[in-house]
Amino acid sequence: MPDNNKISIATLPEYCPTETEKRFIVAPFHRTSQATPIILSLVKTEAITTEYLSKIEHTPICSDYFSSPLPMETPKEQYFEQAGSMIADLQNGKAQKAILSRVLYFVPNKKIDPIAFFLRLCTDYPEAFIHLLAHQQSGVWAGASPELLLESQKQRLVTMALAGTQARNDTHQYHWQQKELEEHFLVCKHIESVAALHHCDFIEKTPTSTVEIAQVAHLVTHYNFMRAAHFNLQNFLNDLHPTPAVGGLPVKEGLACIAAHEEYDRRYYCGYIGEVSENEEAHLFVNLRNMQIGKDKIAIFVGGGLTAASKPEDEWEETVLKSRTMIDKIEA
Repeated sequence: MPDNNKISIATLPEYCPTETEKRFIVAPFHRTSQATPIILSLVKTEAITTEYLSKIEHTPICSDYFSSPLPMETPKEQYFEQAGSMIADLQNGKAQKAILSRVLYFVPNKKIDPIAFFLRLCTDYPEAFIHLLAHQQSGVWAGASPELLLESQKQRLVTMALAGTQARNDTHQYHWQQKELEEHFLVCKHIESVAALHHCDFIEKTPTSTVEIAQVAHLVTHYNFMRAAHFNLQNFLNDLHPTPAVGGLPVKEGLACIAAHEEYDRRYYCGYIGEVSENEEAHLFVNLRNMQIGKDKIAIFVGGGLTAASKPEDEWEETVLKSRTMIDKIEA
């Protein structure tokens, strides 16, 4: 978890040594994805004994994990065509904003050690949610997400709007363009409308500020709400996600633009991931800054928000910047 050096383990239920009230969920980007949710049991800290770890270490590992097919890489020419077509649709009023993502391949000089990579991410990105997933259904994924989707604890809900991106600089001073401010405002508007729809009382909205994460800087606004008396976590998540930061706005129209132009299945990229308890407490993150590890290459997922004022060249450079979060740590 962010700002927490404790490492948690989640397994298939049959490998969990005790009963647990917490689940670990990896949800796909959208219900139309061929990927389906992965639900694991979170192992209680006190159950992670030397004996249990020894038992896990001697469990046969599925060699097919790394054979799970990777999505096709997105060539630059294809991305520019997609971006141009999507921007034209936005200029014609089909949506206010839509997210265009792409896949890039990275071939490491040597075979990657997933555990060492995970620990490196934990050390170098302490402010992010770090995960390593090995599952027959998904293959092997790793990520360092900067974006909290929802924290639900007792009667409180905490979330954030994280949208608007530019390259990090040494001065730590940033001038935000109207396009970036508008992009961020659309995410804020979505969060506020979902909270109102579910009758959550407003508690606090922080002033919008700049946060630096890895090689990029983002605009961020934090929210606190009070849960309504008959709050339903899954219904709230269904309305909150995908947020405009990973889908678009209006939500239906933004997703239609993605379906029309992106040309691949995001699977777990831009879905949500994290812990959920039986009493509807949750600590969930948007599954960003992530990658799928194949046998001989790695698929890295990156994207950015397009509006009618976007330029394909600028959007491409933004995805290059975001890809460095993973690439810089693969062979560090």
